[in-house]
Amino acid sequence: MEKKNNGGERLTDKDLLTEVFSRLDVKSLLISKAVSKTWCSLISSPCFIKSHYQRAVARCCKEDETLIVRHCLAEYVAEDEENEVQFSLLQLNSGQNMLPDLKNPYPQGKYPVEPYCELIGCHFGIVCVSVSISVSDFSRKSSARNQTDIYLWNPATRQSKLIPSQEYYWDRDTIGFGFDDIGNDFKIVRVVASPHLRGYGFYVYSANTNMWRTFENHTIHDASSFVFELHLRGVLYCRNYCSMVAFNLNREQFGCLVQLPYSSLDGGIMYDSCITDFQGSIAVITPLNRGAFSKNFDLWTLNNDSCLFDGEVEASWNIMFRIEVGVPVGYVEGYFNRGDFLCHFDDPGWFVYNSEKKVVTYVPTYIIPTQVSKYTESLISIAGSTPVN
Repeated sequence: MEKKNNGGERLTDKDLLTEVFSRLDVKSLLISKAVSKTWCSLISSPCFIKSHYQRAVARCCKEDETLIVRHCLAEYVAEDEENEVQFSLLQLNSGQNMLPDLKNPYPQGKYPVEPYCELIGCHFGIVCVSVSISVSDFSRKSSARNQTDIYLWNPATRQSKLIPSQEYYWDRDTIGFGFDDIGNDFKIVRVVASPHLRGYGFYVYSANTNMWRTFENHTIHDASSFVFELHLRGVLYCRNYCSMVAFNLNREQFGCLVQLPYSSLDGGIMYDSCITDFQGSIAVITPLNRGAFSKNFDLWTLNNDSCLFDGEVEASWNIMFRIEVGVPVGYVEGYFNRGDFLCHFDDPGWFVYNSEKKVVTYVPTYIIPTQVSKYTESLISIAGSTPVN
């Protein structure tokens, strides 16, 4: 801003442009960059990219949540038919609007056959996708199937980066993706079981250095059921059987094993659980198994997160509320804006339950379980990214 003669402030042309641009979506901004060098310079500046994203997040908090999902066009197909699978955006509103296909993070024709893709996570508009580069032949050993490429992809700008591969195969692995707020760095965490390892290997990739490195682990002795489920304020949260463990992305270390809360109703047991973000706090959703499936689930919050990295502090969970959905629930994917819970049941499939309105709305597609992440579009680009699609 410029100073007026009377000591006040006057908006400059740049200030006005910034205000206008900050209200546009990414697609419109990419078109605007071609108008002039001045506009391109402003839209490409790190300061504007950050403020544009923050404004988009603030807007999303007041509106219906947008999710990026991996979904099938049909839940069941005949053995001799192919089921098309896509990345799309799902808007959690009354109409459950499914936006058009986002294509893939890799160039068309990159692989000889259509590979299996897995959505790992999404942060600041950057999506992490694991792509199986092996032929889909389940008669082979698992070590042959688990050859993967990993991409960091911005669907809004249609740019992606294939990160360096690791030169060995593994029996199984689990991958987590998050953002190190202190180091200002996107990071990928990988826990693998490999034929040449006695136990497990622990690796972390840094987008800033574009390198993998190993890290020491003194907490995890059995990672056979590891699932990274949540990223919150620079920490990844992983579920392992009936416990949870946190991974600090800046210090690159696991914390302590924390026992998850246990729900019971009329002699039923916990069917499955989900670690989620509840209004900025760590929460766990535990459906109740009454017979085959439950129509109820509990939401718990962790009273003191000091227990995550301090073994002297005992974990304590507080039950916030019990949700009575009224229809069978097999699995709850997470909690989202406006009291929405994304739930799954074998038939009719996926639905959204709004706990404030007490309304069930069915999703018009079959989402692959766990292939869901919150999404807010951004202009952020990973160094070394190239155009795709």
